[in-house]
Formats: sequence, structure tokens, C-alpha cells
Amino acid sequence: MKFMDNEYDNEFTPISLPGESISQRTLHELLAAGFTLEGANLKGASMQLLNLSLQEMSRADLSEANLCQANLSASVLRDANLSNTNLRKTNFNETDLTGADIYQSNLIGSTFANSYLRAANLEKSDLSGSTMAYAKMSFANLQNATVIGTTLMSANLTGADLRGANLTGATLFQAYLYRANLEGANLEGACLLGATMPDGTIFTGEYIQFT
Repeated sequence: MKFMDNEYDNEFTPISLPGESISQRTLHELLAAGFTLEGANLKGASMQLLNLSLQEMSRADLSEANLCQANLSASVLRDANLSNTNLRKTNFNETDLTGADIYQSNLIGSTFANSYLRAANLEKSDLSGSTMAYAKMSFANLQNATVIGTTLMSANLTGADLRGANLTGATLFQAYLYRANLEGANLEGACLLGATMPDGTIFTGEYIQFT
């Protein structure tokens, strides 16, 4: 693997290994040498199963990368680029993804418990079977996202854009949907018991009934 030209010369230089296959050992050596993941260029990199928890990764380019089953819990990825990325079964618990671009990515089976996704772009992403309980998702963009069977219990979706999203069978128990845009969304079989609806009313049924 070819490292950056200024290898080990300067501390706090963003890692730049686009398209590379990165091992846990390589990552550890680079961080120990003073390189940083903040603003890193890891486009198309292969990083499945890596432990990236508690890392500062704001503004990093992870687009088209493979982070399947990686651990990104409690890391900071503000304004990071995660578009068209394989994030299947990835751990984002308590991760800060504020303003992140996660357009058209594979998030099937991932976990986002207590994560921060304010103003994040999840348009056309597949979140099927993911766990997003207590996630802070105000003003997030979920247009045409696939959210089938996803757990959004007590998630804050204030002002979120859910137009055209497929929420079939999703769990939105006590979720906060005030001023969210649900135009064209499919809520068939979704559990909304105790949820705060876009108009501020509390949903007193359990499931949306379609006739």
C-alpha cells in the first residue's frame, strides 16, 4: 500500500488512501504517526469490519466506500460524505452525523440508537431493518428512502422530509413527527402509537389503517 508522499512528516495531515483496502493495523499506524481522519479522503476504500469508534471524522470523504459491519459508534462525522456507500449492519450508535451526506447508501440492518442526524441527507437510502431508536433526525432528508421495518421508536423527526418514503411496517412508537412532510409516504402497517403527528396531535391508534 502506498502511503501519502509526506508520510510521517506532519502531524494532523488528513489520511488520503482512496480506493485502498485498509486494515486495522494500517489505520492504527497512521493515527499513531499523527495523521487524522478529519477531512480524510477515503473514497472507494475498503474498510469493512474496522473499529472506527470514538474518531473525529468530520468532513471525511467516505463516498463509495465499503464500511459493512464497521464500528463507528460515538464518532463524529459532521458534514461527512457517505453517499453511495455500503454501510450494511454498521454501528452508528451515539454517532454525530449532523449534516452528513448519506445519499443512496445501503444502511440495511444498521444501528443508530441515540445518534445525531440533524439535517443529514438520507435521500434514496435503504434503512430497512435498521434500529434508530431515540435518534435525533430533525430536518433530515429522507425523500424516497426505504425504511421498511425500521425501528424509529421515540426518534425526533421534527421538520424531516419523508416525501415518498416507504415506511411499511416501521415502528414509530412515540416518535416526534411535528411539521414533518409525509406527502406520498407509505405508512402501511406502521406503528404510530403515541407519536406526535405533523399537525401536533398525538396519534391514539396503533397502526395506520388503509382502506
